[in-house]
Amino acid sequence: MEKEEIVNQLQALRNNEVPSILVQKERFLMFREILMEQEDKQSFRGNAQHKGNIEYTYEPGWTK
Repeated sequence: MEKEEIVNQLQALRNNEVPSILVQKERFLMFREILMEQEDKQSFRGNAQHKGNIEYTYEPGWTK
């Protein structure tokens, strides 16, 4: 997963083009680094899955 690909996936999630993003355990650190750079990072919700994978959804306002 390249940085540009991750940014594109996050944008697609924001625009409701995809319902979720599944991040494999091996790619989590790179994904998280880019996610933390996003202004709306608190709108992304991670849900732990089997074998260390994480499913992210975009839910603005879920932390409030």
